[in-house]
Amino acid sequence: MRIRFNLVIVFSALVWVFAACTYDTIPEPVNCSELPILTIDLVENADCGVANGSITLSATNGLPPYTFLLEEVGANEEGLFENLVADIYTFLVTDSKGCTNTISAEVRNKNGMNISITSNNSNCQSNNGNITVVAEDGVEPYSFRINEQSPQNNGEFANLSLGEYAIVVADASGCEITRQVKILSDVVFAQVKTIITTNCAVSNCHDGSISPDLRNNQNIQSSASRIQSRTGARSMPPRNSGRSLTDNEIQEIACWVNDGANL
Repeated sequence: MRIRFNLVIVFSALVWVFAACTYDTIPEPVNCSELPILTIDLVENADCGVANGSITLSATNGLPPYTFLLEEVGANEEGLFENLVADIYTFLVTDSKGCTNTISAEVRNKNGMNISITSNNSNCQSNNGNITVVAEDGVEPYSFRINEQSPQNNGEFANLSLGEYAIVVADASGCEITRQVKILSDVVFAQVKTIITTNCAVSNCHDGSISPDLRNNQNIQSSASRIQSRTGARSMPPRNSGRSLTDNEIQEIACWVNDGANL
């Protein structure tokens, strides 16, 4: 009878612990103290609207062999990417340990119009971002369009909320360039970490006694999507912890995650 009673106590305690805080498993991190380094070796520009450009790149450091990836094209081990239109491309290299790094390069139009773009972030819950586009070369006048809106004769786009925008610029000869531009928020990781460590990395819950330890920057980053989901559902912090997040704190976490969860 005593044994059964003790088992009931143990079972009840376990139920309380799991109800208070959910376990997550984080794999052992790879040692990437020496990252692979990407170098752009050669860029062949393209004719306007024609996929005849190319980029050649190589890698050093890290642990070879390397795999090079361009999401729009695929992966290879040679570092040569052909049949590219004029655009800005981001490449990812992965070494044999799984350590990664990125680099961006631009294929320009040989004898046609080219553009440069700058953008300013928006406040997390506002629409005060902006994008400025400057066109050069080609045949004037230029027309500028954002998403599916009507074209305009200048490259200024204001009052933009968070998100990704398609910018289309055309010159009088019919040469057209499309760029994807993302407006990010003004939320930085330090703000998010303060919210999480104050409310979630507390006694018996993600404070080192339960995985993941949310006092650690990399653990917060790797758990970003789950943190967003649980804080948005108000299941984190757990209801019986006596702690809760404000609507503004929940939105700041969501903005940080949607921006890419950068440290």
